Amino acid sequence: MSIRTGQVRAFTMIGTQAVPAIVRASASSGPSSLQVTGLPEGSATPLGRHVIAVLSRCGVDVTGALIIDVRPPRTEAGAGLDLAVALALLVANGTIGQDRLADVVAAGGLASDGGLEPIDDMDAVAIQAAARGLLLFCPDGQAEAAAAAGHGHVIGAQGLAAVVAYLSDQQFLPPWQQGDGVAPPRWGGLAERAAPAIRPVMLPVSADGIIQPPAPASAAVASPVFPGTGPQGHRNRMREKVLIRGTDALADYELLEMLLFLAFARGDTKPLAKRMINAFGSYAGVLSASPEALLATPGVNDHAATAIAVVRASAERLARAGVADLPVLNNWDRLMAYLNVTMAHAPVEQLRVLFLDTRNRLIADEVQARGTVNHTPVYPREVVRRALELHATALILVHNHPSGDPTPSQDDIAMTQEVRVAAGAMSIVLHDHVIIGKGSWCSLKKERLL
Repeated sequence: MSIRTGQVRAFTMIGTQAVPAIVRASASSGPSSLQVTGLPEGSATPLGRHVIAVLSRCGVDVTGALIIDVRPPRTEAGAGLDLAVALALLVANGTIGQDRLADVVAAGGLASDGGLEPIDDMDAVAIQAAARGLLLFCPDGQAEAAAAAGHGHVIGAQGLAAVVAYLSDQQFLPPWQQGDGVAPPRWGGLAERAAPAIRPVMLPVSADGIIQPPAPASAAVASPVFPGTGPQGHRNRMREKVLIRGTDALADYELLEMLLFLAFARGDTKPLAKRMINAFGSYAGVLSASPEALLATPGVNDHAATAIAVVRASAERLARAGVADLPVLNNWDRLMAYLNVTMAHAPVEQLRVLFLDTRNRLIADEVQARGTVNHTPVYPREVVRRALELHATALILVHNHPSGDPTPSQDDIAMTQEVRVAAGAMSIVLHDHVIIGKGSWCSLKKERLL
């Protein structure tokens, strides 16, 4: 006998305090039955039956042996748990993916026709949801006040159908944020309340993901309102996650997964993103990889390699903007940030020379040589010749250690002295030689090796 489960975050009230709770639902094959635990005996079964009746009127199959459990247990009736119970059951029957509810909390009552009903103490719920970084789903009429109370992300919906359509990527409900001023559009109550029969309303979505206005009542389709999920829906969820919570909410593989959206118009890019990070050791390793190395990875095409190269170049230019036109020696932290971006994860050694003018501003930043994983050939005369061409009066040498350890070798120290002598003969000052590791660096000048 297979058992399917789902769980949703909620809040229960103890006096005026909103306390976190988890609503769990399980469904298994067999004779229909209902067991509700964690709620007062007089309200437990009625709540469960009410939610199941609403779902059944939508054409959702909620038969079988059902168990609904609320933890921690409540000592008072749980009218505000209707929405959470409904969503937990929809996860248990496979309508909604559990991953869609990882950072979501649901609060609201359910009317018999599926509309969301306001609950008491929504402000307290909103404050606690915002403190935990959760996205709050609530009745539309309470969304603005909830967003203002909690200073968090709140999505208001007229009915259960709109919530499920959002979670199934069939409808985008803009989040309320304090100071919005103008109410975002709210579509999709569960049913046409004026109609004698309850008929779910499907919200059409164009091929490029743009929500179209709901069809008139005569065009409504008498079929279950809750659509399925898929790779394209996952992409929409990822975009919404960035827009609502910012890029800090994404793991490294998710950043790469979204970057690969640019290269692959359809399909699931998550497996390829994880495979690339495993192959190159980290997200930074992927961004630092050469196009040749990327293309050697199974599944990576020209579009993907190009997108990654463009992102890497953009990051380097952004970091370089922090040191452009500034005296380098007085902005050392910015310089190190730039050098870490450009060199820390390079797979082979490279020597860069920073050419400076009389005010120690950057004239040019050039890669003079590339080598192997542990050696780069350096020709002091070539470095000095290029400095004279650029009319540079000072230099900073920089090279990386792909091993990650920036400790200078004897060869590094000897090469530094050779460049210093050659440059000094032409009145060019060698300010420093910096070795870049992974997350750390070493200045030969500070180590008194120059």
